[in-house]
Amino acid sequence: MSYCAKCGGAKVKLNGEPCECSIGIHELYADVTCFDIPEQYRSISFNEELVSDTWGGSYRDCLKQLHTDISTTTLKGKNFVICSPPRRSKTIFAYSTMRRLFKSGIPVFPLYDVLELRNKYNLLDIGKKSDVEDEDLTLLNTVPYLFVRIPNVLSNDVFNIASFILDRRVRHGTSTIFLFNGTWERIVAADTYSAFTAYQGDGSYCSFSVKTWKEVNGI
Repeated sequence: MSYCAKCGGAKVKLNGEPCECSIGIHELYADVTCFDIPEQYRSISFNEELVSDTWGGSYRDCLKQLHTDISTTTLKGKNFVICSPPRRSKTIFAYSTMRRLFKSGIPVFPLYDVLELRNKYNLLDIGKKSDVEDEDLTLLNTVPYLFVRIPNVLSNDVFNIASFILDRRVRHGTSTIFLFNGTWERIVAADTYSAFTAYQGDGSYCSFSVKTWKEVNGI
């Protein structure tokens, strides 16, 4: 690498601004405030050691494989619903994967729940800007991978909006990963009209593959 007289090779000027010579500028900002990652998650990277052996090796391997496949963009056009109890590394998995994608120059969108995204889509559809500064709502449909939380308070609205998000993103050729703090059986029981559960499949086209605590541990 050639020496830069402006920054002395530090890639950052004395005033704190990125130098024009810098490469991999996404790497510089990936652990800061981009895509609204909470501070406590910015320095944590997902690895299998974060998933306790008491949670089951199959669950650990499932998250590890998804993390690798998504981060390297080898997994495309697939959708998932990941269900497990709270505090089972789903949030770390999501934020860590987003950071790795961002570092690779791949656009990402903040982690929101289904109801929050309903408001975002409403603004997008009427041509208004996001209420969050510098948040590009057009990315809702176009980011290759979107992580979405399913709220614990389940309702028909939640399922209708979740299926709407899935359908719209499938038509843009993108992948959606839903995260839920609970069992798939609880979702099935609550979705009395099958507005969301009807899309269960292998994850291709307009379907999603369910990765549950029971399934991945063979319980």
